[in-house]
Amino acid sequence: MAEAISTQLDKAGSALWNDINACLFTPFLGAGASSLRPERIDVGSAPWKHVVETLAAIRGQLKTDSSIRYLRSFAVQRLRVPTELLDSCLPLGKKPAVPSKLKSNGLVLLQAELVRSTVRLTRYFGEHFTEEAPSVHNLEECHVSFSTNDLPGSDAFKALIAAIDIAAYLIDKGRFDSPFLLRFDEVERSLRIQRVYEKLLSLVTSLIPQEEVGRLKEHKEHSNALKSLPPEMKPAGAGDRGLLRLDSVQWLSDLLWYTLRYWLPLYPTTAELAFELSLEVRDAPAKRAELAQTAQALENESADLAGILGDLLGYCERGLKDECEGNQGTAAFYCAIAAIMQHQYERYCVAPKVEETADYWSRGAGEGVGERKIQKRVDGDGALQPLILTTNFDRGLENALTKFGIGYHVLFPVRLGENSPVEWLLRTYYDRERKEKSGSVFEDRTWLEACSQGEEPTFEIVGPIIVKLHGAPCEPPGSLVSFKHWIVLSELGYLQALEESRQLPWITQQMNSPAKGRNTNAHRSLWFLGHSIADWNVRLRLYRDCYSREGRIRQGRRSTVDRDRDVFRYAILKNLEVVRYIGDLTGLPGIIQRVLYDHRLKTSERVDEMVGELKALLESKEE
Repeated sequence: MAEAISTQLDKAGSALWNDINACLFTPFLGAGASSLRPERIDVGSAPWKHVVETLAAIRGQLKTDSSIRYLRSFAVQRLRVPTELLDSCLPLGKKPAVPSKLKSNGLVLLQAELVRSTVRLTRYFGEHFTEEAPSVHNLEECHVSFSTNDLPGSDAFKALIAAIDIAAYLIDKGRFDSPFLLRFDEVERSLRIQRVYEKLLSLVTSLIPQEEVGRLKEHKEHSNALKSLPPEMKPAGAGDRGLLRLDSVQWLSDLLWYTLRYWLPLYPTTAELAFELSLEVRDAPAKRAELAQTAQALENESADLAGILGDLLGYCERGLKDECEGNQGTAAFYCAIAAIMQHQYERYCVAPKVEETADYWSRGAGEGVGERKIQKRVDGDGALQPLILTTNFDRGLENALTKFGIGYHVLFPVRLGENSPVEWLLRTYYDRERKEKSGSVFEDRTWLEACSQGEEPTFEIVGPIIVKLHGAPCEPPGSLVSFKHWIVLSELGYLQALEESRQLPWITQQMNSPAKGRNTNAHRSLWFLGHSIADWNVRLRLYRDCYSREGRIRQGRRSTVDRDRDVFRYAILKNLEVVRYIGDLTGLPGIIQRVLYDHRLKTSERVDEMVGELKALLESKEE
């Protein structure tokens, strides 16, 4: 299996070399590109070591083998702790050593009760599932009857009540954050303990019938909270029993993971973001929800999605800037993409006219690149402007370019008034030399000012153009302070974003036009990186980007790198003529580093500096 994957990645490397050499490489980034996680974590490096220490502290609170085994399984599946390290981190026998700051920590006590609750409810579900032998039609609706009249049900109920008790205590005392939470002056992060409390309460009320409400009323603070719940959230069951849903057990596992990882300065996966946003939805049940549905529910409540995302990603961005070890995979990926795009920009947009190009690059190409006046491409050159398309909200790629003093543009959707239509804002970030001379960091203009419909751009192109199709909540207000970020995250937002009227004519022309001159009639090569084909919106986007308006497959190579071998999920790729390379996306930066280091590619000193940084990141990740 490993040899087959290696062969697939070698093929991807060959295709990458051809595309980069021809300056046709065009990345289309999805959520998976921002939330890269290592296949095996280093339990001795931050922040992972702190998570493992927290797990050890939870282990110290557990008494039964079943709870300890669950925690060990959780560590392998969610945290990717190597199995050979489990006995030292989470031993079955003696209790592990626990840092003093975690002893008697309220959050650890809550997490231990979540483990007990999950284990007992799982056991209860399994026993009753075999007894009731229900016909399973829909996994999401899979449930068994629940009662606290027998010992297993009573034990599970008591564990949940204990978790609610601890959550209420933490709220009252204001002591609910992990001791490892990072503190930044400009961004804040905290556990949403009030929401956790409310969701746990709603889970309990779904388990018990009306006549058993008295059990809950023994805890005064909980009975008061119970009265405030809407009617549909109050206790209800089938006859004299409540219902235990399988997805409620799954939700408890997600909740445990949230309490462990919420403080990590790592960009969240789609599932992690969906869970966190679902906590903000009022009166929602304790169940896993899709991200688009969760965002739609929040929009219906007039929630400030841009503000929520900006705060979350701002915290993660600080962690990326501080070079936290857990971010090395993401940092390496963005460094690799930035190096490619800068190389393509320099080679065809900054380099002198065509007749001088060969001599220019043979001299080393790096001298004075930052000072060289940017020239318009001449007739016959046919260069394609380096574009990066992304549906991500973070600024990881922008920060990688900024770190090396490279100029670039960000194109993102906004509303210029409360009820105004969606427009596009072009933000130009200047390179190191321009900033030093003028003191300007960036300049704003609307897209219609920068590029009238159907016309060539009137602005000076200073580097790659990053097109943020779903919005840019981390971008500061700038000179156009009245604009409001337009975020594509809800179901309605995805459908609106696919409307023809929201396309950008010059960008569309750039995506569809062939490169002329040295790349005779060669079209862009689209690389879909970090997209989950399981998401319906991704399949819609793929279709739009692979088919022309006339219904014909667009010209140019289309590729993707993914480790999932699901035949059903990826069946559509054959029809879209997307070549799939089997492999982990975390391996792509290493391939790009080797491609850019290839002596046959003439790279500038600035790109060589970026490749050197990429190599250092990859080496530190392997240590």
